[in-house]
This record gives sequence, structure tokens and C-alpha cells, in this order.
Amino acid sequence: MPGGTDGNAAASSVDSRSLSAGRGYTPVSGRSLMDRWVLSELHRTARSVAGALDRFDVLDGARALFDCVDALSNWYVRRSRRRFWDGDAAAFATLHECLVTVAKLLAPFTPFVADELYERIARRAA
Repeated sequence: MPGGTDGNAAASSVDSRSLSAGRGYTPVSGRSLMDRWVLSELHRTARSVAGALDRFDVLDGARALFDCVDALSNWYVRRSRRRFWDGDAAAFATLHECLVTVAKLLAPFTPFVADELYERIARRAA
């Protein structure tokens, strides 16, 4: 890793139990622009998926969810790598919130995958 930073050591300093319990929580208004952007996209996607499923339009809901996961992985995670390597608690909390919400949104489409993802991210951490 650039600069000799050991990403695993930094990541291990932020555990999932702390994230789920809200320890070290930073209000959204105090987070970086990138954090606020991805949370905005996440909430827009949640509304879009719920609206599509209310209309029984599974394809539009799935497309919205796909676009959100694509933005999360191709924009947020890639652009925030340094923050993860440095152990930025706000970056980990934002990613945790996104993954938990994506797991919930996935449930109508892939219930068993969504349940496993949710169990690994949210419940076991609690």
C-alpha cells in the first residue's frame, strides 16, 4: 500500500460491534462530502426501490439497486481507499450503513443472500 500503511491494521481498529452500537458516530452533517453523497444516493435508491415494488415493477427496483451498488463500489469505496487505510471511523460507519441498507433492500429480490449478508454485517455485530 502507498506510504507503507497497513490497511488491515487500520481496519482492525474499527470493529463491527462499535459500528453497530454507534460508538464514535459522526453526524451526517459533520461527515465528508463523499460520505454525504453516498448516503444521499442510498436514500434516493431506497425510495426508488420501495416505489417500484409498490407498483410491482421489480425490474425498475432491481435496476435502481444495481446502480446504487455500482456507485458504492466504483465511486465511494475507490475514492475513499485512503480513508479506509487510515482507519477513518466516519468512512467505516458510512460504508456499514450503506451495506446494511443494501442488505435490507435486497431482501425482496434475493432473500437468502440478503439474510446472510445482513446476519454477517448487522446482527453478529450487535
